[in-house]
Amino acid sequence: MIEAIFHGHSFVEIALPHGSILIDPFITWNMHADCTVEQITEKNILAVCLTHGHGDHVGDTVQIANDANCPVVAMVELCDWLWKQWVHKLESHNIWWTFRQDGWSVKFVRAFHSSSTPDGTYAWLAAGFIFRIGEKTIYHAGDTWLFAEMWSFEKYALDLAFLPIGDRFTMWIDDALIAAQRICSKIVVPIHFDTFPPIKADAQGFARELMAQNIAVPKVLKPWQAVVLS
Repeated sequence: MIEAIFHGHSFVEIALPHGSILIDPFITWNMHADCTVEQITEKNILAVCLTHGHGDHVGDTVQIANDANCPVVAMVELCDWLWKQWVHKLESHNIWWTFRQDGWSVKFVRAFHSSSTPDGTYAWLAAGFIFRIGEKTIYHAGDTWLFAEMWSFEKYALDLAFLPIGDRFTMWIDDALIAAQRICSKIVVPIHFDTFPPIKADAQGFARELMAQNIAVPKVLKPWQAVVLS
């Protein structure tokens, strides 16, 4: 069984029987976070995967990586910055590279977004993730705009996708609907909305349109709610 747990903003935990994969663990300054860093590091953390360097995505990675003694998987420039923050268990990559660990893998795909670290260091490209876990495939788009290569994601037969809908810094609802059509995921979960006033969005309206247009099964999650794939 796979549980994809939403922890607010873009922080998603993929819980497997033998441990958890963390995506963009933004906790401390996330007003919607449902957990503490200490609660997360009590778990067996298999890896932290970072889409890009912005503070609302890097979040508490440094503390988690050091306390949990787990690898951080990120773009090479972001890994260079993390090394300077005393994170030394790193798996650096570039777009289209695949990281593999026991029972799962993650491919880094393109995302159209800027990337800099909390201290302003330029962190080069942003990314999205395609996870393969057993027979299931999960897409986390990170922060992105709508882009043509999304058409090619249909070949991955996505079971679940996390798409940003908050506008200003990512896709807005209209474009997220087009993205959902392109990627052909069975289930779509909206992320990166309502955390701050500039990214307030109607997630329920997005869900209604997904159903009305017969695009995907929508799941609007509150923090700590999960989609279970079995």
